[in-house]
Order: sequence, then structure tokens, then C-alpha cells
Amino acid sequence: LGRLTRHRAAVYAAAVTGEAAETAGAKLLADEAAVRNARDCLQVHGGMGFTWESEVHLHLKRAWLRAGQWQDAAAAEEELAGAL
Repeated sequence: LGRLTRHRAAVYAAAVTGEAAETAGAKLLADEAAVRNARDCLQVHGGMGFTWESEVHLHLKRAWLRAGQWQDAAAAEEELAGAL
């Protein structure tokens, strides 16, 4: 399976089960994918990615913001480690 498919499956599984460990794992995967994809998109667009003509920089900033909301990466990792 592709990386995106695995991340999507983790999010769907967390939505169905509602378990804290599943949710923490899905959040870690989703946050990592959002930030990585926004950074890659910014690299593709180059300097234009930081201008108002393109909203790429806004997607990166939103990904960073969402990664810190609800549960940061360290807390999610602790949740997963506790569940193991």
C-alpha cells in the first residue's frame, strides 16, 4: 500500500474504534503527512510559494498549527507507548 493509503486507513480506523491509542497514532501520521506534503509543495513552487499569488505558505503554516493542536507529537507518542 502507498503511504497515503496507510495514513488514510489509520484515520478511518481511529474514527471507527474511537480508541485513544488509535486516535493518537492517526494524528501522528496525519500531522507528519500534512507538514511533509506542504514542505514538498513549497519546494516545487520555489520562491513563488511565499508570495500572495500562491497560497502554499498558508498550507504549511496551517499544517504546523494543526500539528500542535489537541495533542502534540510528544503527547501522542506517550499515549501510544502507554498503550503498548
